[in-house]
Amino acid sequence: GWGPEADADEATANDPETFVPLLLFTHVGRADAESQGRLLAYSPDSGNHGWLEHEAVHPILTRMWRRRQPASLGKAILVAVKAWRLLHVQLHAAAKKTVIGRRLCVYWPDDSQWYCGIINDFDTKDDKHLVHYDDDKDEWLLLKDEIVHIFDSAEEELSLEDCAASGKCFCCGRVSKLAKPPLALPAPAVAPSDNGAVAEAQKRARDGAE
Repeated sequence: GWGPEADADEATANDPETFVPLLLFTHVGRADAESQGRLLAYSPDSGNHGWLEHEAVHPILTRMWRRRQPASLGKAILVAVKAWRLLHVQLHAAAKKTVIGRRLCVYWPDDSQWYCGIINDFDTKDDKHLVHYDDDKDEWLLLKDEIVHIFDSAEEELSLEDCAASGKCFCCGRVSKLAKPPLALPAPAVAPSDNGAVAEAQKRARDGAE
């Protein structure tokens, strides 16, 4: 997730622009009395642990979506997204042909950015999926080895794209610096019919940027 440092003062804890990547832990089995329903948060940036309310933390993908992240948080972000990959290894390893036609985004650490595309094929021999990116490039990926988010619906991606087009943070609504132009990439050449809403939002973003 993405949220305030556990020892942040009240002003900082309520300012999303000061938030950092966090590793979040919940109890398995009976909760410890000390937790009081809160999440145990570890900050890879400072090394601090502490308790945070659920509502104080944002999903890491929404906080990073098409927004330029502080270089000072580079190492902490890498730790967080790698932990996220490990949490999704079994899910992505079992995906096989069931995710063909689904939209996804792939995090490239060297660019500190997420790139979107569509899964067009699956190779049963290599266990790899063919991703057609929105910039018209193709790549075979072993999903369980990548930092990947597969969208549940067109609406989920659309909600992120609307914020990207305006430059607003998905969580706090503040206008901030975007990662790289263009604000939204062209729709993929082949896409399921239910992705029409996403393509339309991307078209509006491009038209507004011209």
